[in-house]
Amino acid sequence: MGVLARLRDVGEKRVIKRLEKLLSMQWLCTSLNPGDDAVCAGKGHEDLLVKIDGGSVASSLAPWMSYADLGWQWVTATASDLVAKAAKPLVFLVSVGLSPEEPEEHLYEVVEGAMEAARRHGAWLGGGDTNGSHGAGWIDVAGVGKAVRLPLPGRRARPGDQIYVTIGRLGLSGIVLHSLLHGNWAETKASFPEAFSEFTRPLARLKFLKLYSALGHECITASLDISDGLAETLYQLSEATRHMIALDSLPEISIVAEYTRLYGVRYTELLLYGGQEYEIVFTASLECKDDIETMARQIGLEIARIGHVTGIENVGVKLGNRVVERRGWDNFARA
Repeated sequence: MGVLARLRDVGEKRVIKRLEKLLSMQWLCTSLNPGDDAVCAGKGHEDLLVKIDGGSVASSLAPWMSYADLGWQWVTATASDLVAKAAKPLVFLVSVGLSPEEPEEHLYEVVEGAMEAARRHGAWLGGGDTNGSHGAGWIDVAGVGKAVRLPLPGRRARPGDQIYVTIGRLGLSGIVLHSLLHGNWAETKASFPEAFSEFTRPLARLKFLKLYSALGHECITASLDISDGLAETLYQLSEATRHMIALDSLPEISIVAEYTRLYGVRYTELLLYGGQEYEIVFTASLECKDDIETMARQIGLEIARIGHVTGIENVGVKLGNRVVERRGWDNFARA
């Protein structure tokens, strides 16, 4: 027998691609494909969506965060994936694995944070599971949602479609993660408290549900949650669409621009390579441009048009004449 490949050498993206092939052999959700943000319950239940998300405590618990913040974050991560597929969150379940040596209160904090986040998303926490962990602790959150309108928005757009992104947190996680990486998070937190509060206790963009409910798949052709950074999300869109993405511009966000001036980091780095923003990238037909932008203003959903899907059959993202590098967090490589 040869030497088995290790996960850290293979990388998360290659693992996911292989898992998608395995899943496709018994796939029953006709409206969404393996690897999408969420999945429907199967034929005849296309409007009922499920999702699970989570991670290790060690990689998620930043120095300023509480265990309640962790419970909140993973509920939002799950909710955001449901919302990106136009599903209103209904109920969440949390599974927690902690060392028997952990203080009892940490477990209760996780659940309390998850309960509050579920409530803020118009849903509730229906229990879950507790486990002992003799290594790094972990938290998983599963969610169930109901589509506000069918058909569901998948990941495949069409050449000529316009690309939008919801904004509000875009670039803020870039500030937080950059300061954490460079060891000046305490100073940055004092100067940019909004970035840290939005990163620590974000909410999914529930107003996107109103936009999709009003305009549907006739206008909004695809939508994806941003959890691995804007650049990675755009590459996923390009892969699904099988066409190049052209970015015409990136939104001007004053707090991000201020941070770049103070710390000398490139503005595009913070916007493209953050992660955990829980914003939504969506595409829309050119004919719906005015309807999309008018409706978004009416419901108070902040969006920016950032580019379009080209007619070039290739996978890639370009900003002007520059190819946007594809990089982001890898759970197996820890990079």
